[in-house]
Amino acid sequence: MRILIVSADRTVAGGVPANLGDAFLTDALADALMTAGNRVEVVDFGESRFSSGLPRTRADGIRGLASAIARNQAVVIGGGTLIQDDRPDRLIGGLARLCAVTALLARGMGKPVRFFGVGCDSIERRSPRLLYRIATRGNRVWVREDDSRDRFVRMFASTPGVSSDVALLKHVDETPRLDTDRIVLAMNRSEGAQVSPALLDVLAQHGTASFLSMDQQEDAADYLSVPAEALARLSHEREALGWEAAWHRIGGSKALLGSRMHALYMAAMLGVPMVAIGSREKVVSFAGEFGVPLIASLADYAPGSERPADPSAVAAAVGRAGEALTELVASLSRR
Repeated sequence: MRILIVSADRTVAGGVPANLGDAFLTDALADALMTAGNRVEVVDFGESRFSSGLPRTRADGIRGLASAIARNQAVVIGGGTLIQDDRPDRLIGGLARLCAVTALLARGMGKPVRFFGVGCDSIERRSPRLLYRIATRGNRVWVREDDSRDRFVRMFASTPGVSSDVALLKHVDETPRLDTDRIVLAMNRSEGAQVSPALLDVLAQHGTASFLSMDQQEDAADYLSVPAEALARLSHEREALGWEAAWHRIGGSKALLGSRMHALYMAAMLGVPMVAIGSREKVVSFAGEFGVPLIASLADYAPGSERPADPSAVAAAVGRAGEALTELVASLSRR
């Protein structure tokens, strides 16, 4: 079957992913679907991609998206936190608009649509809720974890299936080896702003702090949120990376302090001790599911508190992801 993947992943200037987590999970989903015997196309609303990873098809707006849908037999919208109000400054925009437009175009062409492995945040505004109601109506949905399912039920009065994060479908042959005392900081801008010289003094007693920008858009890279006096003491990459580089940075480190969702997932898959930071719903859900220490802010960090994800919880989530993928493929085959 020819399947089109629509995700939040897009390419920015220089041919690199805007967000390494989105690139990682999109490649994971595409690889899994291809392994299951499907031909897969990944649509990208950004620039042409030149970095490593699977090829992307550039789509210039709605017309390009419609052409991509027409070339394929089915559409899978996933993974990542695709059900959220990411553009509160717009009445109609962001991921809600992307999902609704994709679903409506596919419906008009008679192509089946599935939402797979998506996170669901609480949405208060009426307009994005309406767009997601339109997007998911009549289409099967698998969400990332139980908390996302509960939020989805509360907002849309419909019960989705539960898979796992699609990143857990990724099979990476080479596991990085610990050869450094590096402590990786992978944080959103709000947590990045909390990095202080005092924190770095504490970390210096245990290793070498290194900042990893999972969001690497030129004007919004995560490292830009770090106060100048702290940033001057941190090793960090100013050049954009592919997700494979992030995988090796995290896998080769002794610990991760993170609020970036897929940096946390990489650490979980690689057995790296970590502390999750912040109060975002998805981070809280991750920490609860995988038994990872959670702190509200960096001010609460205690040296040595890092713990790896519970191996049994990771194994269960990987198994659940595989089972759900089998259900997904079967549901498209029956269409």
